[in-house]
Amino acid sequence: MKKQIKEIVKIVKCLDKIEKISILNFIINNNESTLTDISNSLKLKESTVYKYLMEMKKAEFVNFKKLPGKKGKFIFSINKINLNIDSQTIQSCFIDNIQTKLIIFDVDDTLIRREDIPEQLTSAAKSTINYAKSNLQGKPISMPPEILFSNEWIQSKYGNSVKWYMSSWLSVAGISNSLNKERFVEEAIRKYFKNIEITAQSCKTFSDVIPFLKNNQDKLYFAAISNSSKKTILNTFKKNNLLKYFKKDNQILCIGSDDINNGENKIKKILKLANITPNNVIVVGDSILDITNAREANINFDKTVIINRNITPIDQIKTIKPNIKIIKNLNELEKIF
Repeated sequence: MKKQIKEIVKIVKCLDKIEKISILNFIINNNESTLTDISNSLKLKESTVYKYLMEMKKAEFVNFKKLPGKKGKFIFSINKINLNIDSQTIQSCFIDNIQTKLIIFDVDDTLIRREDIPEQLTSAAKSTINYAKSNLQGKPISMPPEILFSNEWIQSKYGNSVKWYMSSWLSVAGISNSLNKERFVEEAIRKYFKNIEITAQSCKTFSDVIPFLKNNQDKLYFAAISNSSKKTILNTFKKNNLLKYFKKDNQILCIGSDDINNGENKIKKILKLANITPNNVIVVGDSILDITNAREANINFDKTVIINRNITPIDQIKTIKPNIKIIKNLNELEKIF
């Protein structure tokens, strides 16, 4: 029994992707399978299938042999020496490993409508440009055209970082790297985040947020990550009666930029706090960056989701590869988990 438990633990560690479990079940059901058969049946790239098979071979529960001939095919089978397993065993061992337990939400314009963002971006940028003009007298610095500060222009570029906006505006203003541009960019970012700490608390949730959280709180945990500070997240959630939904074992599952700046690491920190593996997680955001961070944190492609709030341009969203799941209402998540 101890030997079997040890083998099961080894398998669990190896089967860190839903695709691996699908491959394993396919081989079990077909006794022996070629790389091409698996790839075609599961609609996965052969290179991906091969990579996962080699990882499972290293774990010593998948074997392969080459058929005779110069271009003989490789036939893969289950290694039953260490542990005798079948489809029912696999399903019973790993059903908990592939079941969604946690949804990690981006906050701004995913849960909370941040109508204050364009105004605060432009306010911080203009203030910093004026500050630079007074400190760099004699330099050809001028305010960018007003159209570049319009809500339409800002929203057309949604998905870019705050740093990108500030750097773009300051470059147009004539503040170059030779004038220590980075210093002024950092000043603009500091002003921006200071301002939204105040205005965030007056922002409201989208109409589908509380009904979704309430209806699913008994079967799922929820977490939140944001480029705002943790204090801002907590205050905004309190104002909107959301905070009670973002806890596990009395621990608040919220990470702000003052905790961790990197988006990928925010997700990894949430997984650690919740003691949940990437296989059990869905990440929901509204931008390309949200999805990039999730995938870099090893969240499965089919568990990374964009909610289209008609804010981030849909043309940007559709450029995400592999193709992203796009929803318009949080209730559509129930089809995924």
